[in-house]
Amino acid sequence: MELTSVFVCCILVIVICHGSKEKRPCVKDSSSKTICWCLGNGYTDCSGHGLNYIPVLPNTTTRLKLRNNNLKILNVQMLKNISNNQLTDLDVSKNKIEKIDSDFIGFFKRLQILNLNVNPLTNEPLKASLKNISTSLQKLFIGGLNLSHFDDDLLKPLNGSMLTTLGLSNNSFHVFNGGHIFNYLKHLTSLYLSYNYINNFNASHSYSLKQLSLTRNDLTEVPPFCSRAEALFPNLEELYIDQNCISVLNMNNLNCLDNLIKLNISETRIETLKSYTFSKLKRLIALSAHYMEGFNYIEPYAFNSSSLQRINIRDNNLQFKVSKMNISLVFSGCPNLKVLDISNNFLGKLRNAEWDVLFAKFSKLTYLDISRGYLLYLPNAIPDVLHNLKELRVSDNGIDIIPPGYFNTLYNITDIYLNGNKLTTLNHTQLPTTKLHHLNLAYNPFVCDCNILWLIDYLRHHKRIVSYYPDHYICTDNKLRLEDLKINTGSCLIGEQTSTIIKCFCFSVMLILLIISGVYRYRWRLRYVMYILNYKRRKYMNGSMKSSNFSHDVYISCGEADFNFVYSNIVETLEEDNFNVYISERDAVGGSLKITSTLDNMDGSRFVLLCLSNSYVQDHWCEYETYMAIERSIYEGHDVLIVVLLEDISSVNMNKTIHKLVKNYNFILWGTNDEAQGLSLRKLVRVIGNENM
Repeated sequence: MELTSVFVCCILVIVICHGSKEKRPCVKDSSSKTICWCLGNGYTDCSGHGLNYIPVLPNTTTRLKLRNNNLKILNVQMLKNISNNQLTDLDVSKNKIEKIDSDFIGFFKRLQILNLNVNPLTNEPLKASLKNISTSLQKLFIGGLNLSHFDDDLLKPLNGSMLTTLGLSNNSFHVFNGGHIFNYLKHLTSLYLSYNYINNFNASHSYSLKQLSLTRNDLTEVPPFCSRAEALFPNLEELYIDQNCISVLNMNNLNCLDNLIKLNISETRIETLKSYTFSKLKRLIALSAHYMEGFNYIEPYAFNSSSLQRINIRDNNLQFKVSKMNISLVFSGCPNLKVLDISNNFLGKLRNAEWDVLFAKFSKLTYLDISRGYLLYLPNAIPDVLHNLKELRVSDNGIDIIPPGYFNTLYNITDIYLNGNKLTTLNHTQLPTTKLHHLNLAYNPFVCDCNILWLIDYLRHHKRIVSYYPDHYICTDNKLRLEDLKINTGSCLIGEQTSTIIKCFCFSVMLILLIISGVYRYRWRLRYVMYILNYKRRKYMNGSMKSSNFSHDVYISCGEADFNFVYSNIVETLEEDNFNVYISERDAVGGSLKITSTLDNMDGSRFVLLCLSNSYVQDHWCEYETYMAIERSIYEGHDVLIVVLLEDISSVNMNKTIHKLVKNYNFILWGTNDEAQGLSLRKLVRVIGNENM
């Protein structure tokens, strides 16, 4: 029973607390239209309804927001609907207020925050409105007004107040003449003078000021915050002089700020950071120098500072390469660096060895941004040196692969940004095994095949940490989201098996075709080789040939269509001259193996006579005899081959073998008439007869 009561009480407390922070309508106009919302903790928001009056407010209101309405004059009559003068926070920014009675502001005795930004108030009406302001005021925002100049008298009514924050941004000052301002505002810690036209800064000494913003003004040099080594603001911790026309960083005007922690010199016209620029700022932790027009060189030891922990020099188009700067010394002297942003600079020319020396002393680095650096690979120095890295940003580069096990030594990594690269797939070896808080892989050209299965499963199970998932994780081939891809392990396994079978089959078929093609092309040579192996033709290998070993003077090879012509014109004539002629069409013994008989008789003849014609070239057996004759000629090393060209060979029939014969051997061209044929016969007889002699 007691446990139940405790549980119910806890639920009621949660509901009440939740309800107190929930936005709910609490004020309506005469037409029942909601014009104010209550957010709990005394906060009433009546912004953006075009109001020209202050409506009846809940008695609990202590914080009132009337932004973006049509209020023009704030006087005592405007207070008739406010019964509670305990207001601590009043926001009437972005109205049309031209005048504020001092009695109006004086009504709120406990006012701590007053926001008058973006109203057409000028110097004198503003000064008059502050006369009766509460001494408890801590924050005053008077930016975006029609203030044409600034002097001490403007804020003299605040003398003795507890003001800590003063916002004077977005006005039209050319000169900040605050020679005595800090004499009035002894508790001021933050002064905002951004987005003015200040080209001359003059202020009195202040021990309380900790934050000063001079962003986007017309300063051409660093204001003299040091005079004779004495600091104008000795306790200043944050200084913003970015977006000015400063071309030379005169550190003599800054080096006395011993308590300066954060310095922003971004978007200035500084071209070079010289050696030891920041070494005298003893407590400097964060330096921002991004997007500086003309910034092109960093001297060695420019960032030399044992206190420096954060460096931001992104968007400068600096060329990080050996020919432009000393890579090994550019960040030397800051051993406690934890955050480094060098994104949107030219880093693509750095090799792995140069990355090693660049990061050699960065063992404490926890944050690194090298996005938009024209990188084509992930530097080895990151896992080799930066073992304390927690967040790595390598977005918008040309990286197409993550080396397996790349993140294995980054034991503390929690945030990885690899979006906008050229990654096509990922597997379990390419992502860290540690628990990530954020992972961004969007805008990569993923190839959606079976290799993407692991990544799809990983993304689906880690949606909470994956940025821009699933809308910006798209298959580059079919434009489908990875989330919508219809693919599973089973189909991929079948596909892989089928693919393996098809590949093996295709390889086997190609191999068989290749073997068949080779065998067919060299079929006669292979037959001859087999013959040599079978018959061990040693008499040709040792080159010993004697005339007594031959049974015929000449072996004649001719096409079947040319037999009658060859027999009557060549064979008979040679035999009449007592030459022993062998021609297979006449002399082959029946019942013997043709290939064996041919080789035996060809080897038993002193000469082999090839009678070439178009029909000869087309005869496959003649092709075989030709190969055997050429092989014999090569083995014996002397001329045993006689070529007779019976007719011109057409280009269609002129193959490589015939072309070789005609080109390399002295052939006898058979004549077309009786006289020419007689001359051809005499040449043939002379060749055979000379050898016989």
